Amino acid sequence: MRRRNAATALTVAAVGMLAILAVPSVAGAKSKAFSSGPINRPIPNNDPVGVFAPVGVGKKGTVKDVNVAVRISHPNVSQLSLYLFKGEKYVRLASGVGGAGNDFGSGSPDCAGTFTIFDGAAPTFIQTGSPPFNGGFRPSESLAVFNGDKTKGTWRLLAFDDAGGTSGLVNCWVLGLKYKRQK
Repeated sequence: MRRRNAATALTVAAVGMLAILAVPSVAGAKSKAFSSGPINRPIPNNDPVGVFAPVGVGKKGTVKDVNVAVRISHPNVSQLSLYLFKGEKYVRLASGVGGAGNDFGSGSPDCAGTFTIFDGAAPTFIQTGSPPFNGGFRPSESLAVFNGDKTKGTWRLLAFDDAGGTSGLVNCWVLGLKYKRQK
């Protein structure tokens, strides 16, 4: 029973994230949120290799729009760089932002709480925001680079800490896709 409740809670969180990750309407397109679930994956300190956190997408389609929501616990987010990868293609979401402030998003270290949402249509650029970066922000580079690509496959969030002294965790992340279905 406990496992079922956890799965139900995660499903409810993912459905809620779909609303949060609302992408512009595209005729004939579907929207879906794909969550890593609570992973609390350590971000190695002063390590340019960092940590990858994958999310698998089994839906076949063509990407029309991408949004990314993250919950990352770190005492000094300016030490972090975040990227979204799909195959060999990638986009820098944020790097060296926020001064000595704490966290991307806020709340408990899981998929609950408030996320930082990277959305190309957000009015505020991540570079001008401040931690904990609650809500929507434009990423450092455009997520539109993925428009027209296939949805199916492994999407990966990369987080790395390029300074010594503090470390953190990738608590959870969610990929929001607007896509045109393929048969």
